[in-house]
Amino acid sequence: MSIELKLFELCNSRDLWSVKTVPKFEEQLKGAGRKAPESAKRYKVQADITQGRKHPARDIENYVKPIIDAITYTQLLWSDDKQIDEICIKRKLDSEADKSSVVILINELNIYSDTPLSQR
Repeated sequence: MSIELKLFELCNSRDLWSVKTVPKFEEQLKGAGRKAPESAKRYKVQADITQGRKHPARDIENYVKPIIDAITYTQLLWSDDKQIDEICIKRKLDSEADKSSVVILINELNIYSDTPLSQR
């Protein structure tokens, strides 16, 4: 299972607020056939940030936290963000782009949820 979510036209921190991102993620997740969270699954999240001249955050982790919270709020993928075992964040600076964008790639991990983290 792999899902790609996208946010475009990001200019300032308000563009990452849940009130703006939750409806966008709900639409994309429902379009991918998601209907309910799967509480027993584990996930890997990769965020590919293209940072333009206008951007909602300076630090890359400040892009990802509100995005993960918004995805969790939809209750269409995971029931709690503690189901995420891996996060990878990549940023590319693009001085020719006016605004920023983020592409989120979410993959299900092939790990049993009852396996202790120390044994993964």
